[in-house]
Amino acid sequence: MMRTAVTGQASNELASTRDLCRSLFESLCDTMRPGNTFEQAAQAADALLSPYRDQYFFSGVFGYAVGAQFPPSWVEGTGFIAKGQTRTFETNMVFHLPLCLRVPGQWGVGISDTVVVTEQGAKPLTNNDWRLFEAC
Repeated sequence: MMRTAVTGQASNELASTRDLCRSLFESLCDTMRPGNTFEQAAQAADALLSPYRDQYFFSGVFGYAVGAQFPPSWVEGTGFIAKGQTRTFETNMVFHLPLCLRVPGQWGVGISDTVVVTEQGAKPLTNNDWRLFEAC
């Protein structure tokens, strides 16, 4: 689980970026159903991100599979939620959705949850409150 902290009060720009990350998360979770492809989930989220493409740097990867792995990484290596990924979601697959939008050289917002695929869409396994942590 990942959160973003800011010194002082978060600007409206940071808050709206957090809101966009949350919208991407909700779109992904809704699309992550058995039988849908990883690419379908990426395209659904990318449709929300598209109007802001010139504002932010985004890696192109909306999530990755995780499982019982050993150091140095918990990335399972069985798939990434990104364009061009034709693998289909299956019930009980687990993914980390690290949604990070950055304005290079200035700031970034990164918030994530780890989710499990169900027939109704992905459900969080972690309990992120999706708030920006304001450190005074």
